[in-house]
Amino acid sequence: MRLKSSYILSLIALALLLMAGDLYAQNNNSSRKKTNPVKSFINNLKGNKAENKTENNQTTPKISIDKTYFDYGQVSQGRNGVAEFSVTNIGEGELVIEDIKVSCGCVVVEFDSSPIKPNETKTIKVKYNTNIVGEIKRSIVIKSNDNQNPKIVLRLTGEVVNNKQIKI
Repeated sequence: MRLKSSYILSLIALALLLMAGDLYAQNNNSSRKKTNPVKSFINNLKGNKAENKTENNQTTPKISIDKTYFDYGQVSQGRNGVAEFSVTNIGEGELVIEDIKVSCGCVVVEFDSSPIKPNETKTIKVKYNTNIVGEIKRSIVIKSNDNQNPKIVLRLTGEVVNNKQIKI
């Protein structure tokens, strides 16, 4: 009796190994990505396809910005110094803007720091202090969790002109 149950357990183990090997071969031929055949087999038994992803196949965010350059042109002193940049997550994971740095205290940035879901767009509002007369040459650095493009530099250019006439 003991020999018979050992024989049955051996057959079951062999069958599991063959099925795991078959899953490994199917995964290897169709996607060319390395997977753990035992993990795939167990996940398939559970019907859990979401956990069947490899580390290389995890959902990742991808940042897209409508423009990286804004030219104010000539703007009158004290006038509107607002520029807007649209940030879209074109990836499959949540995009997190980790940090936004400006090159000068004359630039203020407004942005909702909550994660950006896939296919969602948010606006970065940039306000330049137009009370400062002269050339505008500023940059804003955006850091995100997009592994392929973790840092994006936005540029602001233009000129603030004084509208007051000089009296002699």
